Formats: sequence, structure tokens, C-alpha cells
Amino acid sequence: MKRSVLLAAVILLAALSASAEEEKKPELPDVSGTWLVNADGKKFTLTLKQTEGRLEGRMVPKGKQAADGMPVKGSIDDQWLVRFRRHGANENYMGYLFRECKQKPRHIAGFFGKELECADHRQAWYAEEQK
Repeated sequence: MKRSVLLAAVILLAALSASAEEEKKPELPDVSGTWLVNADGKKFTLTLKQTEGRLEGRMVPKGKQAADGMPVKGSIDDQWLVRFRRHGANENYMGYLFRECKQKPRHIAGFFGKELECADHRQAWYAEEQK
């Protein structure tokens, strides 16, 4: 009987511990939608769809048709770091999501370049959420 009670207590503690771990996962902000991107003076429309922390979408030069754009794939993490790669242009984008503040909509600001680890090729980019 004592073993049964002890076993039940251990199982209950394990279940509570697993439940507490799940609750600690921070909720990721959703960046799905349309963003106006200024990448070192070049303007694009960026459309993103987020599934959990994964991002997929299309980056289209401003004034062009969707068919003229390039696919993007990336992620967002619990530090609100957004990363994606613009396929076909061999460009990696990395930036942080900022909340709405001082009459500014949500925006992402960061760097991009041919190689993320090569600081010489990094240039600034900025994306503003379009509603």
C-alpha cells in the first residue's frame, strides 16, 4: 500500500513538473501580415505567415507584381528576434520586433547581408507593419 501511494505521488509530481515547464514557454508575438520594408534604400512589400516560430512568405519590390517577388523563410524566437532568408537573392535578414510606441506601428529593425557572420556586408533594414 505504501509503495502504491509513493508511486502515485511520484507520478503526480512528474505530471505537475511537466505542466509547469509547458507554462514557462513564452508566447511568441505573431508577425503574420504585410510589412513595408526599406532595405538600404530599396523598398519591398513583405508578406509573412507565421506557424508557431516558423515564418514563410514573399518579398516583392515596391510597385511590382507578386510574381516578381522572392520567397522568404525564417523564424522568430522568444527574444523577438526575426530571421529570414530571401531566396534567389542570397540575402539573410535579422532584426528585432518592436512594439507600437510613440505613434509608431509595430516594426522590425536590423541588418542584412550576403553572409550574416560577415559584418562588412551588413546593411540596415527596417520593416513597418501595414494595417
